[in-house]
Amino acid sequence: MTVLDLKVEISLVLTDSLKSEHSVLLWTGADGTDENTPELGVDVDYTVDTTTVTVTFDGFESHLHGVMMYEWAVGTSPGGEDVQPFMSEGIIHSEEENVAGDGVTSSGHAHATLPLEPETMYYASVRGITNGGNVVQSSSDGLQLMFHHLQSILTGKLTDKIPSDQDITSGNSLYQTTTDSLTAQWTYNDTESGIERGWYSVGTYPFAEDIASMVEVEISSMDFSTLPLAYVTAVDTGKPNIISVWAENKAGLVSEVATGSVIIDKTPPEEGFVSCPDYVGVNAPILCTWHGFLDKQSPIQKYIITMGSQQGSNNIYNGTEVPGFISEYSIQGLGDQLHHGDKYYVTVTAVNFVDMESYGFSSEIGIDSTPPTYGKVIDLHTTYRVDVTDTEMTLAMNAKKCDTDDECDLLDATCSESMTSVSATWQAFQDPESGVYVSVKGVNGADLTSVATSNGLYMSYLSQGMNPLSHVGVADVLENSVGDVNFQSSDHTYRASWDMSGDPCPVSNYEWKIQRLDGLVVQDWLQMNLNTDGMTDGLGLENGKMYYSLVKVTNKLNYTYILRSDGVTIEKNPLLPGKVFDGDVRGYDINYLPSSNIIYANWDGFGLPADAIAQVDVLSGNPGMQVDEAQLEAQNPNQEVVYYEVAVGTDRRFPKTRDDVVPFTNVYLNKTVIFYDLELTPLTGIYYFTVKAYSASYSIATVTSNGFQVGFDGGVTAGIIVMERYIPTYTYLEIQFEGFSSKLDILMYYVALSNNSDANNTNCKAYIDGGSATVEEKKELFTDYDVTNINKYTVTTMTGINLTQGATYYVYAMGTDKSGACGMVMHEFTVDTTQPDRGRIKTGPYYDMPVTYNQANTSLYVYWEGYGDDVSDIATYEVSIWRNKSCSVDAESEMVVSWITLSNNYTDYSFIDQSLNKSEPLVVKFIITNGAGLSITDESVPILVDMTKPTPGKVVDGWDFKKDRVWVNSPNSAKGSILHLNSIWSGMSNSSSINCI
Repeated sequence: MTVLDLKVEISLVLTDSLKSEHSVLLWTGADGTDENTPELGVDVDYTVDTTTVTVTFDGFESHLHGVMMYEWAVGTSPGGEDVQPFMSEGIIHSEEENVAGDGVTSSGHAHATLPLEPETMYYASVRGITNGGNVVQSSSDGLQLMFHHLQSILTGKLTDKIPSDQDITSGNSLYQTTTDSLTAQWTYNDTESGIERGWYSVGTYPFAEDIASMVEVEISSMDFSTLPLAYVTAVDTGKPNIISVWAENKAGLVSEVATGSVIIDKTPPEEGFVSCPDYVGVNAPILCTWHGFLDKQSPIQKYIITMGSQQGSNNIYNGTEVPGFISEYSIQGLGDQLHHGDKYYVTVTAVNFVDMESYGFSSEIGIDSTPPTYGKVIDLHTTYRVDVTDTEMTLAMNAKKCDTDDECDLLDATCSESMTSVSATWQAFQDPESGVYVSVKGVNGADLTSVATSNGLYMSYLSQGMNPLSHVGVADVLENSVGDVNFQSSDHTYRASWDMSGDPCPVSNYEWKIQRLDGLVVQDWLQMNLNTDGMTDGLGLENGKMYYSLVKVTNKLNYTYILRSDGVTIEKNPLLPGKVFDGDVRGYDINYLPSSNIIYANWDGFGLPADAIAQVDVLSGNPGMQVDEAQLEAQNPNQEVVYYEVAVGTDRRFPKTRDDVVPFTNVYLNKTVIFYDLELTPLTGIYYFTVKAYSASYSIATVTSNGFQVGFDGGVTAGIIVMERYIPTYTYLEIQFEGFSSKLDILMYYVALSNNSDANNTNCKAYIDGGSATVEEKKELFTDYDVTNINKYTVTTMTGINLTQGATYYVYAMGTDKSGACGMVMHEFTVDTTQPDRGRIKTGPYYDMPVTYNQANTSLYVYWEGYGDDVSDIATYEVSIWRNKSCSVDAESEMVVSWITLSNNYTDYSFIDQSLNKSEPLVVKFIITNGAGLSITDESVPILVDMTKPTPGKVVDGWDFKKDRVWVNSPNSAKGSILHLNSIWSGMSNSSSINCI
C-alpha cells in the first residue's frame, strides 16, 4: 500500500498508478457542529470548545479507481494520531452526483468528542482508500484551543486627556464645558489569536446605550480604534457620559471595558455664605467658615481665601488655596497690618473642576485691642435672712442684684448653707467698642476678656451631716512628736492639737476640755479662740490611766459641734537603750574612718529586751552585736521606737559638744546614717555619734558611740599569696600569704575558696563580718569555702573540702584594718594528685637494651624521653650515678655522683671528669617531679666500661675458608668468608656473682 500525504493548499496530479487521485482538507473546529451541514471552505485556526472537534474535507478523488471509504485521525503533529487514531466512525459523506471513478463521495465532515488542552496545536488528518487499494491522505494546518479572553483593551485618550494627565479608567470622572468634546481612542491587545472585530456605545452608566447605540468600529492595522470628535453629542444634565467598548478575538471570545465618566459643566458654582467673627484682637487669629458653595455638575476643587479693606479686595491678605473639602480657615500673622477700630472683609472664591468661579463675602470684621471694664463679683447666701427689727434691711440682705460696692458688700456671703447650689451676682461688665455685656468673665467681641473674682464662698459639709473633704479630728501629741501618740511618760503635762481643715467653712471659735476615761474632768472648757493646739502643765496624771481631749468647734454659720481624741496612756517606763557603732559595718564598731569628709554610723537594740540582743566578739577586732528577730514579738508596745535623731560632736561628756559638728537630725526609723561634706580634723581629732531614740510614749534613750578618728584613707594594700601553681591535695589546702599593709594596724584576715574568679577586683568590704553581701551572694562567689575569719594569722589550712582532679580554683585572702577598709588578693591554682607519666632511658646507642657498654672511664652520657604530666607538666629532673660491687642482687649500691637537678627542658645529660672502674657495673638513677611536687624514680640498665679494641679476624675470597681465591668468574658479584671469635662476657670470677646479662 502506498500513502500520499498532502497539505491543504496543494493540488496533486499523479503520473504513476495514482495519477488523477488528489485530496483537499479543511479544519473548522467546533463551529457549525449544531448545523446539519458544516460550511465547506472555511478554515478555523482557534476554538474555545475544550471537548469538540469537527473536520470538513473536500476534493478527494480518484478517476481511475474511485474512493471507496474514508478514515480520519487527530494528533499534535501533521499526520499524527496521538489524540485519536485513524477510524471511520464519525464521518458523514456529502451527497454528490457523478463522483469521479464511481467512488462513494469526494467530500464530507467528521465530528468527535476529544479532550483538548490549552496552548496546544492539534492537526486533523483524513485519508481516502480507493478501490485499487491506494491511499489518498491530507492534514489540516492546525487548530489551537483559546482558553483566555483578550488580554486587554486600553483607553489611550478620553476627550483631551491621556493617562499621563489623569486617570481616565472606569470609576474616574473628567469634566468638560462643551457637549461636542466627547472623543476617545483605545487599543487592543491579544497576542495569541488577534482581534476579529470591535464595537462601542455611549451611555450614562457602564455598557449602556441611552446616549449612542452600539456601533461596530473599524480596527486599524495597529490594533486601535477611535470615537471621532463631535461624532456623538454628550448630555449636559450633569449625568456622566461613559464610552463602553467591546472586542472579539478570532477564537470568538469577547471582552468589554468602560471608560471614565465625562461630565459636562457649563455653569459656575452657586454662591455661598462666609462667616467670620464680628470683632478680633490685633494679634488674634481670624477663623472663618463658609457653606453653600454648590455645583450640581462638577464638585468644588479648591477655595481661595483673601482679606482686604473692601469686599473682594486682597490688600491685607493676598490669598491662600485650600482643597475643596475644607470649610474653614484661620488667617494668622496679620498683627502689623491690622489697626484698632478699622473694619475688614474676607472673600472666599470657590473654583469648580472646569475652573469656573463664584464668590462669597464676610460681614465686616472689627478690630478691638482693649478688654472690657469689669465690676465686683460676690457670693450670695443660699438661705433667706431676716432682721426682725428692720424690714428694709431684711429686703436689702436678700436682694439678688447690686450696683454699688456698698450694696454688694452687704450681700456677700462667707459660707454656704446649701450643698446643691451656689448663687452669685456681679456689677455689669462693659466694653464701649464692641458693646458686649458678659458675666463674671467678660469677653468682648474681639475675644478679649476681663475677670473679676469674688472673695470666696466656703462649703460647710459637717453642718449638712456629710463627711468632710479630708481628716477632721483631735490628736494627743508630745513635744517634737509627729502625729497622734498613744503613750507618754510625763505625768504633769498634757498636750493636744486639732485640725478642722477638712470642712472648708472657716471656724470662728475653739474650746478645749481634758477628761479621764472614767469621766473625771481634769480641765473644764477653756476658751482657745482660733488656736489649733494647747498645752496644760502642773497636772497630776496617774500612771497607767488614759486621758483624752474634747474640742468644741463653732464655724462662720454659727454651727457648733464637738470632737474627741482617741486618748493617751501614761507610761512611765523609760526606753531601753541600744548600741551605737562607728563605721558602715553593721553591728561592728570601727575606731578609724578613712575619709575626713564622709562619716558613717549604725545602731540597733533600742527598746529591745536583753535576751533579744547577742554580743558578738570578733577576735582581734572590736565587739559587735546581733539581734534575735524571734524575740521582737515580745517587745512592749510603749518600747517601740517611732523615730531616731542623730548628731555628731567632739565630746560626748557635755550636751553642747555632742552636736557641735552635726546637729541632731531626724532620720525617721533608719538605723544607718551617712553625713557628707564635713571638714573634720584628720588623724588627731576624735569624734562621737550620738543617737536619740523616741519611743511610742515619747520617752527618750540617748546613747553615744565610743569615738572615732578620721583621715585614714590610705586603705589596705593587699599582699601576695605564697602558694604553688599546682596543688597535690584535694581534701585540705594549706595557705600562706604576706605583704598586707595599712597606715593603721591590720585588724584581721579572712580567707575563701571558689571555682570562679567573679569576686576578683571587687570591694571585699561587702564579704567580711557585717558586710552588705547576702548569704546567697557569698555562696555564688565563694563556692567551696566561705569567707572565714582567721584572726591575725597569715598561715592557715582549709579542711573539709573536696576538690576535683584537674580543676582550677581561686583562693582569696582579705585583710581589714582598724578603719574598716579592706584589701583582697587572689591566687589561681590547679589540683593535680597524680604522679608523672613514666618514660624510658638509654645510656647506649639504643633504648630497651639489656645492658650497655661505655667505651670511656672518664665520661658517661644518658638520654631520656616520654616523661610527662597532662595537668601540671614536668617541673624538674634529678640524675645521679651509682655503682655496684658486683652484679649480684645482694651487692651494695654506692653513689658515685650525687643528685644533679635539671630543668624540664633537658632530654640528655653528660657526666664528665669521672673515674669509672671497668670492673664494676654502673647505673644512672632518675627522680622525675611534676608541677604539683609529686615524683617517680627510674633507673637505667646496667652499664659496663669496656675500653678494649676488637681482635682482628680473617677474611678470604670464596666459600672455602682454607683456600683464598684469586680469580672470580663474575664481574657483578663476589663471595667471601669471615672467621671471628664469638666471646661473651661471663661476669666476675667471684663464685657468688651472677651474670649481668
